[in-house]
Amino acid sequence: MDYASLSATMEFQNYILESQQLAGFDPATLDSREAQLAFWINLYNILAIHCVELLGVSSSVSEENGFFDHQACSIGGLAYSLNDIEYGILRGNIRKPNRVWKQFRKWDPRVRLSLDPPEPRVGFALVRAARSSPPLRFCQAEQIEGQLHRAAVDFIGNGGVIIDREKGTMSVSRIFRDYSRDFGGDQGVMRFIADHLESPDDAGCLRSRAGKLKVQFQEFNWALNRAI
Repeated sequence: MDYASLSATMEFQNYILESQQLAGFDPATLDSREAQLAFWINLYNILAIHCVELLGVSSSVSEENGFFDHQACSIGGLAYSLNDIEYGILRGNIRKPNRVWKQFRKWDPRVRLSLDPPEPRVGFALVRAARSSPPLRFCQAEQIEGQLHRAAVDFIGNGGVIIDREKGTMSVSRIFRDYSRDFGGDQGVMRFIADHLESPDDAGCLRSRAGKLKVQFQEFNWALNRAI
């Protein structure tokens, strides 16, 4: 991502102006789950891109204090951070790792927007401005099912899951560990991966040897995905 060039475009400047109109928009008026998914995924991604330039991030978003919690946009008179969108809405209002409470407390008016059940495939569509993040996509409500399926297949096929049948090992993106609950636990993760592997041999190996493969989780690369 060439953040500097992007932020200098007329399209990005129009985004800044148009996003200000969200202050008067009630997201509860989105009339379908598909529309909600597309809206919040797109908003998360453009907000992440905006925050990189807004904060002047140069190396890693993980080193920028409050990147995911404190930088927020105003929608319908309420503030939404990146973590609010991911954990509070798209993931059904779960607690962030190492936190004892859910993202939205029960009296928070934003809790009404939480998706139930959560959509586990958003992990392959959210751009966290890091090299281990999935590529940027634009989601559309009428095509969201196919787009999320394609995002999962592409992510798994491009290094998110690597099966070595001879060594009996399986290298898996940390996203599957972090989202394990959304997939229904470890067995749910394995079923999901098997259903989204494009290689029939890998899929067959996983289904027949799931409990015997040695699983290793890949380290998440938080380095900024800035174009070189």
